[in-house]
Amino acid sequence: MEVALGDAVSTWGIVAGATALAVSLLPVLGPTAPATSSPVTTVMLVGDSVTQGSSGDWTWRYRLWQHLASTGTPVDLVGPRNDLFDNIALRHGSLDYADPAFDTDHAACWGSSFSIPRFLVEDMVANYHPDVIVEMLGVNDLIWFNVLPGGVAAKAADFVEAARSVDPGVDVVLTRLPQTWLPGVAAYNEELIDVQQTTTTQNSRVAIAEEPVPLVESVDTWDAAHLSATGEVKVAAGVADALAGLGVGTVYPRPLPVVPNGLRVPAALTVTADGTVADLRWSSPPGATGEYVWMHDVSTVEPWKRLEGPTVVEHQQVRELLQGHDYAFRLQAVKGNATSEEVFSNTATVTRPPPGIAAVVVTSRRHGLIVTWWPTWEVASDVVYVARWWPKGHAHRVLSRTTGHTTLRIRGLRTAQVYVLTVRAWKSGVGGTRMKALGVPVPRA
Repeated sequence: MEVALGDAVSTWGIVAGATALAVSLLPVLGPTAPATSSPVTTVMLVGDSVTQGSSGDWTWRYRLWQHLASTGTPVDLVGPRNDLFDNIALRHGSLDYADPAFDTDHAACWGSSFSIPRFLVEDMVANYHPDVIVEMLGVNDLIWFNVLPGGVAAKAADFVEAARSVDPGVDVVLTRLPQTWLPGVAAYNEELIDVQQTTTTQNSRVAIAEEPVPLVESVDTWDAAHLSATGEVKVAAGVADALAGLGVGTVYPRPLPVVPNGLRVPAALTVTADGTVADLRWSSPPGATGEYVWMHDVSTVEPWKRLEGPTVVEHQQVRELLQGHDYAFRLQAVKGNATSEEVFSNTATVTRPPPGIAAVVVTSRRHGLIVTWWPTWEVASDVVYVARWWPKGHAHRVLSRTTGHTTLRIRGLRTAQVYVLTVRAWKSGVGGTRMKALGVPVPRA
């Protein structure tokens, strides 16, 4: 994630742009469905990467909007942006939401902080006239600018005053940071109580938001800071509760909805086979940082197995496939440490050509021949062999027999006649390499 000045990307990478979360410390007014004639409340979400989100995310903004819409709350989200950060190309402008069907306007940007905001709150208030500002900043100040928790809290108070310098009646929701495993976060969250108490006025209320259930690193986040789907729900619930305390909408439903983590869009996979190697190529969904490769030997009763990984490039070769076996492959996308739950790519199947014949031995018998051969690889149960024979120089008199065995007895042949024999393996209409041998039947004793 971005954390350096401008639009540079920090070596801390996508971990750094964490935004704060919150639960209201104001008394909740309770669910009061607004009348259809109620005026629209304009809400501006100001934050960093956790609020903006990245490719493939729903975002907590989506979860909040869905809740407000479901309760009939007339809200207009406002701000200068509507995009996500492309965490693969490392640039802004992605519109690859998991579901774009919501009000995507916001005032959040990866790398933003109190110390170096991407948007001045006084300008945003003047341009967009929000009734309520939801603020989610602070992690970058603590981690990248080494501001002490008390100093970050003071900047939060300055943020409130800057907004009021344009609109003395604007309400503000300050959020507690959810990444309590990061240094300084817990202390900063405690400092917000004093900020709320000292900045609240009769005309401009200040609420504190906090997720109702603590986030768990690497479960509710896909890296050290950024939200997975379950984290989005927890953050949205905290903000919804805080807004309800200000009379905007209702508290978030309990228990919290159960949602799957990981990307919901699968990769598109193609597979080809060459010898003992399967060549897999694919196009990953937006936001995916890698793919797990799953493999299944269709010719056996073995279950699907996940290969080591995930692989971070859109190409992989799987070697040492058994001759004549059918193999199925599928992919499972990952974003950081969040694996797409029960979402797989299309299944692509390849058939390895049946085994070649390493050697053919012909044993002479009275008026007949015994032909024995050895395949070059382990053989699947559904491989068959086609043996053909004819008198040398008379290919038009060819005879053949199909068998699942590797030994064939041929009777009724002329003695002292040279016979040409070929053996070839077949599977699913695909033939292997043909092997040729000669044999001469002997007369009866």
